[in-house]
Amino acid sequence: MRRGGVGIGGDQNLTRSLLILLNTASLLSLLLCAATVILWTRSYRVTRDARSPDSFDFTHAQPLYWVISNPGRLTFCRQEGRDWNSPRPRFNVLGLELAGSVVGDSSLWNLFVPYWMLTCLTLALPLTAMIAWLRRRARHRRETKGLCPGCGYDLRATPHRCPECGEAPDAHLIGPT
Repeated sequence: MRRGGVGIGGDQNLTRSLLILLNTASLLSLLLCAATVILWTRSYRVTRDARSPDSFDFTHAQPLYWVISNPGRLTFCRQEGRDWNSPRPRFNVLGLELAGSVVGDSSLWNLFVPYWMLTCLTLALPLTAMIAWLRRRARHRRETKGLCPGCGYDLRATPHRCPECGEAPDAHLIGPT
């Protein structure tokens, strides 16, 4: 069995299923990244009116949840009641800010998330999947050319084990001895 590769028998189906799952999650994450970049560019051109097309309400009963696209950042809001003061900042780390106000039974909480942070988070999985695909592709290309799948050393003289890195290629790629 190859190191870090596809195994024998049932392992192939599991690995194939995991690859399909990874690719599907990567595609969804890439779509979220594209939506984030579109909202980010629009955030500097839309009006500050809460009824703008870049304001999304999730509930219409107490507590109220909604998202507002502000210039350079996305604001997640939670409101209960109407007797609250202007929200005061509670913490701010790398532009990620939480602000809130509580007066009696009424409260307003805002979470400000910079678009650059959302873009980085949603781009991480597609980049990881692309790097893994490039590595699998390079490994397969090396194996089909008779090179060591790990380091690329020419295995014509020593087909059973690589003298450079010590990796043994798959038996079906070596051929009869």
